[in-house]
Amino acid sequence: MRKPPGPWTIPGLIDRLIVLQARGFTSREIAQKLAREFDYPFTRNSIIGKAHRLCLPPRVKPITQPKPKKVYARRKRKQGAGPGRIIMPKVQEPRAEAGGPITIYQLGFGDCRYPLGNYPFVFCGKEQLEGSSYCPEHFRVCHGVHHKEHADANGR
Repeated sequence: MRKPPGPWTIPGLIDRLIVLQARGFTSREIAQKLAREFDYPFTRNSIIGKAHRLCLPPRVKPITQPKPKKVYARRKRKQGAGPGRIIMPKVQEPRAEAGGPITIYQLGFGDCRYPLGNYPFVFCGKEQLEGSSYCPEHFRVCHGVHHKEHADANGR
């Protein structure tokens, strides 16, 4: 079964579209005018599509003056402590006894990073092997070999 013919077969409709487009009306305004005149619900996109298929030149947009940009004064930032601000001194966690379990905040460069137990995590804290994150004891636990054997096996 054939589709019924679209609204563009109405006599005079395309001529009216060309005239309105030439006068500089927007596609929305053309759709509203044609809808009133021809009693058919035209949309802005249907007008744009038909104008494109008819190879009509694009509408020339009216030249408008650019709106002046608002200028805002910048506020100066307050330096240092002021009312409502409290500067807390940096407090360092006390260091655990040498080689004992330490928290992540106490963990420093060269300390064994092997986690001990469950939450809250503590770490071994003994001195690391060179080139490893663990002490010799935990290196063996993780890799199952001595550090020198591991180095020789990998050809380092």
